[in-house]
Order: sequence, then C-alpha cells, then structure tokens
Amino acid sequence: MTHAYSDEDLVVVLEELTPADAEIVKAYLNAHGIEAFVRDANAEALLPHAGIHGAKVVVRAADAERASALVRTIDRVSDEELEELALESSPGVEAEEMP
Repeated sequence: MTHAYSDEDLVVVLEELTPADAEIVKAYLNAHGIEAFVRDANAEALLPHAGIHGAKVVVRAADAERASALVRTIDRVSDEELEELALESSPGVEAEEMP
C-alpha cells in the first residue's frame, strides 16, 4: 500500500542515479521492508536546463538511518540478486529486457 507523504516526511538517501539504478535501489530497500520512492527519474531529460542531475531515492525520515545503512551494503549484493529484485518489482518485464 502506498501512502501520501509530504516533502518534510521524506529524506533523500541516494541521488544522481540513472533511473534504472534508482529502481534497483528502490527494489532493494522495499525487499528489506523500507518503503522507498524514486524522484526526478525523467526530470533531466524533460528539463535539461533545470539543474536536476539524475534520479533520487527517497524514504520516510523514520527509515532514513536504516535505509542509508542498507544502501552502503548494496555493493556486496550480487548482480543476479539485484536483477531478481528489480524484476520482482516490475511485473511484466522479462529478464531478457534488462540491460
């Protein structure tokens, strides 16, 4: 279930990501029980002069410390595990479609 949160309730845990990488981080956090969201995934393409560089992953302020700790461990997770998480969070996407 997705909830509506105000900007004050959300904290950026990673930024300047490609949209695909942001979705993988979001799936990783979701798999660990943290509701995460991707912001500005297409903003750079739509508004190239706005100074927005890459997608951001945001979480509730109450989850920020745990999310930051999990993000620091993501490089220890295998590419296969990350791809599996991304596929689970994107119904209808086949494995051969993933780059």
